[in-house]
Amino acid sequence: MITLNLIPTQYEEKTKLTKVYLVIKDILLIFLVFVIFITISFLFAKLILKNNYDDLIIENTLVNLNHKKFYSQIKKINSELNDIYQTQNSFYPYSKIFLALNDCMPHNIFLTNLKITSGLGKDKKRLINIKITGKAKTRDDLLKLKNNLEKNELFYNINFPFKNLLKPKNINFQISFNTK
Repeated sequence: MITLNLIPTQYEEKTKLTKVYLVIKDILLIFLVFVIFITISFLFAKLILKNNYDDLIIENTLVNLNHKKFYSQIKKINSELNDIYQTQNSFYPYSKIFLALNDCMPHNIFLTNLKITSGLGKDKKRLINIKITGKAKTRDDLLKLKNNLEKNELFYNINFPFKNLLKPKNINFQISFNTK
C-alpha cells in the first residue's frame, strides 16, 4: 500500500497539533467530569454525615436531659432518705419522760408549763433539758416533788431554786433538770 501525502506540511503540523489538543481536551473533560462526580459524592456524604451528626446530638441531648431528670429525682430521694434517717436517729421516746414525771408528781402539784429542749452536750451526746413551772398547794408538796425527782434515776442535775421555798402555801415554782 502506498500512502500519498497531499496535505502540505504546514497544514499537516496544524492537524497533528489539533489532534493532540483534542485528545488533551478529551482527557481534561473526562478529568473534569470525574472531579465533578467526586465533588458531588463528597457533598452528599457531607450532607449525610451532617444529618447523622445532628441526629446524634439531638439523641444525646435527650439522653442527657433524661439522665438529668433521673439524677435530680435520685438526689431528691436520697435527700428525703437522709432526712428520714436523721429523724429516726434523733428519735427519743419522750413518753418515758412523761410517765416518769407523772410518777413523781404529788396530788397537790399542778403544772402550768412543761418545756423540753433537746440538743447536743459538750461530749457530743444527746442532752435533754426539761423545765417545769407550776403551782404547789404547800411547801411539803413541793419538797415531795423535789425528792421524787431526785430519787428517779431518769432525772439528774436538778435545779431547784431556793425562792421556791419562800412561801408556805400556794407556791409558784420553777424547776429545771436533765434526763438520761
